[in-house]
Amino acid sequence: MKHTFISLVSTTLASVAICLALSGCSGCSGCKNQSDIDLKQAQDLAAVEEQRRRDSIAAVKKRLDAEEAERKRLNDSLAAAKAKELADAKARADTLPPEIAGKKIEREMPVDTDKMSESTADLEDELRPTIEAAKRRMDGVRGYISFKLVVLPTGRVKEIKWEHNDLDAQAVQAIQATVYRHRYPSWDGTKLPEYRTPTIKFSF
Repeated sequence: MKHTFISLVSTTLASVAICLALSGCSGCSGCKNQSDIDLKQAQDLAAVEEQRRRDSIAAVKKRLDAEEAERKRLNDSLAAAKAKELADAKARADTLPPEIAGKKIEREMPVDTDKMSESTADLEDELRPTIEAAKRRMDGVRGYISFKLVVLPTGRVKEIKWEHNDLDAQAVQAIQATVYRHRYPSWDGTKLPEYRTPTIKFSF
């Protein structure tokens, strides 16, 4: 009886060993099938590759966002500089007379400039004898005189603005006397307090 039991156990163990050998397993409890191992390794590699792909996409997106932010900063800076330049130009233009600022304006001139020019021409005719006398007196001297006149609304000459003078004192006194006797056309002084003539010039 005992012999029969031992023989049965031995046969059973041998069968189990044969089955394990045929299945490719060593019989330890921790062993797994090779196909399962290969599948697990493939899944791990795919997960690693997917994570790398996501990290690469995230890095590219971060770089593109940084470049976009820098472009926006530069555009904002250029826009601010341009706006400041326009504001400065406008401020400068506002401080200039309209003619200089490039604006065409219509101004009512209270003075008849044509009549004022005619009066200046008459004054030049009055001064020529004085200039000729000075030339004869200052024989050999060459030069010129130039000046502007400040005229009041009454037509009276207020001031002589000398620009250049090569004449002697006698000639200057004679010119001054003639100029201050001369009368220009009058105008409304509330609209223009004084009038300045163009430069009057004599060469000798």
